[in-house]
Amino acid sequence: MIHGEVEDENAHAMGGVAPHAGLFGSAAMVAAVMDRLARAWRGEGPWDKQQVRLLCELDHTVPGSSRTPGFDTPTGPGSAAGDHPPQGTVGHLGFTGTSLWWHMPSNRGVVLLSNRVAHGRENQKIKPLRNQVHNLAWKELMRP
Repeated sequence: MIHGEVEDENAHAMGGVAPHAGLFGSAAMVAAVMDRLARAWRGEGPWDKQQVRLLCELDHTVPGSSRTPGFDTPTGPGSAAGDHPPQGTVGHLGFTGTSLWWHMPSNRGVVLLSNRVAHGRENQKIKPLRNQVHNLAWKELMRP
């Protein structure tokens, strides 16, 4: 069992840093990165607006894909992002059960940090929990 480090054996073998292993930090740190991306998406910098928008647009080179060059997108009812996330939401699911879903136009989103693998890698209880958490969060976050 690995303690205090990324819980991905491949990343652990590479010294704890590996490009496939995602973004690690506190919920506030991950949200801060998404805040900067959403601001850039709206043209407020620090990165080029068009490049950030490309990260969030569906990759049409793969027919039927729900992925963008930088993120995933909600897949409808039962999605980890909730049943009805707002149009323009992008996100990422982590192997250990974490998830990130962000609505770029409003710069609002949810960072869920968890560790579903702590009690075994076959634990799938996180799936309905992600959906329920995001259903509740979107209701609150998207109120006028």
